[in-house]
Amino acid sequence: MVDASRYSIDHGRVIRVLVAVAMFLAACGTPQVEQRTLPRLNPTSYDFAVSVDDLHQAIEALYEQQFRERPLNAFSIAKAGDELLTDEQRERLTGPGGADDRYLWYMHSPMSLSLVYFVGGKPAPYIADFYLGIEALDGQFTRVTVEALEPQVIAGKTLLPRHELSRANIFLPVSPTTVEEYQLLLRIGQIMGQSGMPELQVPNALRE
Repeated sequence: MVDASRYSIDHGRVIRVLVAVAMFLAACGTPQVEQRTLPRLNPTSYDFAVSVDDLHQAIEALYEQQFRERPLNAFSIAKAGDELLTDEQRERLTGPGGADDRYLWYMHSPMSLSLVYFVGGKPAPYIADFYLGIEALDGQFTRVTVEALEPQVIAGKTLLPRHELSRANIFLPVSPTTVEEYQLLLRIGQIMGQSGMPELQVPNALRE
């Protein structure tokens, strides 16, 4: 006769083990993102000594430059009248003063390694799209204002496989830094030969 007591389940122990495993997985699956402080914020707008048309040409040149450098991570340019606009983009670009504006659309690909957000002491890949507000001030100057849209960082990989038996990226929302916004302004200024733009502000630890 089989002694059933030998096969009885200690439900309390099972629950304790499951809780411990869940806590372990949660701890492993939630990376900590370190945000480093800038000495001061970077400008997110700049007045260029060019016309709106010249500014648009500079943005196109920036696209071609980035596509040559890294074709898999280059942005796309969206403007009023494009067919693939989202409803929100179309509404904004067709609103007052929006006809000259542009979206820079990275298709959820990292634009660069962050200079502000770090995971495990290493810079985290930074993801964002950007809205460029373009305003003619007079016959000689055009103001460009850069807005980062829904920025995120890739903070690591999931502990367990998810899709096609591969570990998925962990995307965490973050606040805009002003670094990426001003980097775009600097690249535009470089293409147009703009001089006298302030130096990019980065965390002090990166200057040492």
